Amino acid sequence: MVFLNNLNTLYAVGDILYYKQKAQFQGVLERVVIKKQRAIRSIATQGKIEVTYVDTLNALWNEDELVFHAEAVTLATVYLEDLLADLESIKSC
Repeated sequence: MVFLNNLNTLYAVGDILYYKQKAQFQGVLERVVIKKQRAIRSIATQGKIEVTYVDTLNALWNEDELVFHAEAVTLATVYLEDLLADLESIKSC
């Protein structure tokens, strides 16, 4: 955990993470490397301070969109196993 202006953040600069949704719904591991963190307080966040991560390609990410390698592999494996099970059920028909 890293402190950004006395703010706890889950990920640090230089962390290698993976896009959760792509692993979960496509079985693909998309790597994201954190370049910097941005603290945001706006009307959209109802005045609450939120941390947004900027990757090396300048894309913006929220904390809930990123996971560590082990969780990404687990999500992708579950997706691919379900896909294989569906394929087997189609073959047996």
